[in-house]
This record gives sequence, C-alpha cells and structure tokens, in this order.
Amino acid sequence: MNARRKIIAWWLITVAILVALMIVLGGATRLTRSGLSMVDWKPLSRFLPPLSHSEWVKEFERYKRFPEYKLIHKHFTLADFKKIYAFEFSHRALGRLIGIVYGAPFLIFSVMGWFSLREIFKYGFGFLLGAFQGIVGWYMVKSGLSSIPSVSHYRLAFHLFMAFVLLGYLLWIIADELRVPPYAGKRRKVVRGLVYALMAVLLVQLVFGAFVAGKRAGFVYNTFPLMNGRLIPDELFLLKPAYMNFLENGVTIQFVHRAIAFLMALIIALIVLVVPYRSLSNKLKALYLLLPAVFVVQFILGVSVILYQVPLGFALAHQFGAEALFSVVVIVSYTLSKRASSKRARHTGANTLI
Repeated sequence: MNARRKIIAWWLITVAILVALMIVLGGATRLTRSGLSMVDWKPLSRFLPPLSHSEWVKEFERYKRFPEYKLIHKHFTLADFKKIYAFEFSHRALGRLIGIVYGAPFLIFSVMGWFSLREIFKYGFGFLLGAFQGIVGWYMVKSGLSSIPSVSHYRLAFHLFMAFVLLGYLLWIIADELRVPPYAGKRRKVVRGLVYALMAVLLVQLVFGAFVAGKRAGFVYNTFPLMNGRLIPDELFLLKPAYMNFLENGVTIQFVHRAIAFLMALIIALIVLVVPYRSLSNKLKALYLLLPAVFVVQFILGVSVILYQVPLGFALAHQFGAEALFSVVVIVSYTLSKRASSKRARHTGANTLI
C-alpha cells in the first residue's frame, strides 16, 4: 500500500472513530434526557455555546416555552439547564466536527486528483449519508417539542439505524482500502449464509434496542433470565391489534430484545462450529474468534443493564458493545464478499495495514 492510500485509510478510520463516539454521546444525551434542551436547529450558525450570563438566560427562557420544561423540568435552575444543554450541544458540535473532518480532506484529495471518478462518488456518498443523519437527528428532536415532551421512539430508532448505516458504510470502504483478505476456508457458502443472517438479525436488534431506550422498556422487568419469575410474561399481548405490542408495549419490546439476543447467540455458535479455523490465516482466525468474544461481553453488559436498572455507565458500555459487535460483523461480512475476493486477486502480494 502506497503512502497516498495509507493517508486515505487513516482519514477514513479517524472519521469512523468519531462516528462511533457520536453514537455513544447520542446515547448519553438520550439517557440524561438532554436531547430537547436545544429547541432550534441552526447547523450553519451555532458553533459556540452561550458565552455570557445573559445569553444563558435567553437560552433558558427559550427552553421554558416548551412542554419538557413545563411538564418535567419545572424545578430546573439555570445550573441544571446548563448540564443538559452541554450534552446536546456537544452532540451537535461533534456532528459538525465529523462533517469537517470528512468533508475538508475529501475536497482536498479530490482537487489534488487522488480519487478516480468512481471514488469521488463512493466517498461523496459517505458525506451525503452524514448530512442526512444530521437532518434525521433534528427530525427526531422536533417530535419531542410538541405537546408530548418525549421524542418519538420510531424516529429515535430511525436516527440510530442510520447512524449504524453510516458507520457500516465507512467500515466497508475502510476494509476495501486496507485490502482485508477474503475468507478462503472450507464451507464458504454456509459461513456466508450464517454471517449474513447474523447481520440481518443484528440490524433488527438495533431497532429494538432503540425501542427499548425510547419506551424506557429497560425498567419494565429487571430480572434475568426470567421476567419477574416467568419465561413468558402475561402482559406480552395486552394491546390490540396484536402487532402493536411489538411497537408500543414495553414488556413485549424488552422480551423481543432478549429473545433476539438468544437467537444471535445461536447463530454465532453455529458460525463457531462451522468455520474451519485451522485453515484460516492468523489474521482471519483472530477476526473470526473476535466475533464470539465480543458477543459474550455485549451479552453480559446487556444483562447488567437490566439487573442494575439501566445505570448510565453500563448503558453506555452496552451501546459501545453494540458498535463493537456491529463493526466485527461488518468486517467479517466483507471477508465473505465478492468484493474482497476480486480486490485480493488484483493486488496479490500487496502489503496491507492488517
């Protein structure tokens, strides 16, 4: 890999790290109920927080006009408001930073002729995904500025899902830049089917994780493995029609989130049994062994969140664990793709970063 491609790879890695931090910070903003502290969206003008006492008072008075203050935070002092404002402002500021860190080098590299036309479209699409994510974020926040001071859990799920789409896209093109070697072991079709199934289930799990956060379903039952002494809780289908329970019933949402975790455990166990580790290179072997290891840690974190009634530290660690697991699954998926095989065939013997 020449110096130019290394610079491009590390640029993309930096952006991916920032996006991962952005997702965790978004989780902290949600868990601290800070997301509605900024009641307008000025992406091209508000680069600094209030700097004087009068500016803080003005911002606080603006916040007081909205339902969250009137119905939930009426006891807030200016000092209390500053605390929640800091989370939301930091979240938005990091989003702007990501835009600059991605956009400026992209423009510079394009002008310098480092990219082919195809690469301009490929990296340009990543920038558009990031911009769209910002719009989705405001679309989510706006839902909580109405008469009900809580963001729509559907919009929250959409926002989180698109954040993972952006992260996944970055990881895929990073794997492409680093020329991650393709899977060359036996039972390729079976392994690929299982890994792609795992990815599909994981994406559904991410949506239900957002539902759990949005509906505060993590507080419904705080026992494990049973839900208050029962394998299947009685309240599973309280709502009519039945499908609404999967969208609005906190008990059902937590139950499905748990059930999907066990389904993922089964798929990963099958992958571990099917993959012929002895025939893989050391790098690929480490990658495929990382998959069950990360899942076990993530599973333990998820159980801890339930048992300890959603403490901030465990909840953020669980969200970071979701990112780690998702990242490993994306890279493993890449090793099974036609793209990895064709890239390897064109660059046989080339050095990689991994």
